[in-house]
Amino acid sequence: MLIQVFSEYLQLAQAGKVNFLACPMHLEEEAVFPLFHRLTDQDKIILECYACNYKNIAGQQLYDNLIKLIEAEEIEPKKVDNNE
Repeated sequence: MLIQVFSEYLQLAQAGKVNFLACPMHLEEEAVFPLFHRLTDQDKIILECYACNYKNIAGQQLYDNLIKLIEAEEIEPKKVDNNE
């Protein structure tokens, strides 16, 4: 797993192109509590919520899904503004 995949997904979320990875401890709340990623000393990717200290090791299925979402976003046709 490459941590860059999580960084790229977070950038897309910040740009409003995909949904943030949301903390499962806050799903009932209206506000979104995003999960942030970091690399552990054992080269595992941890997802954590800064609001409640929830932590989880990223799994292969999530990683594969993020890659698919990133690739789908990259092949979306660029919108052209004809008014320029």
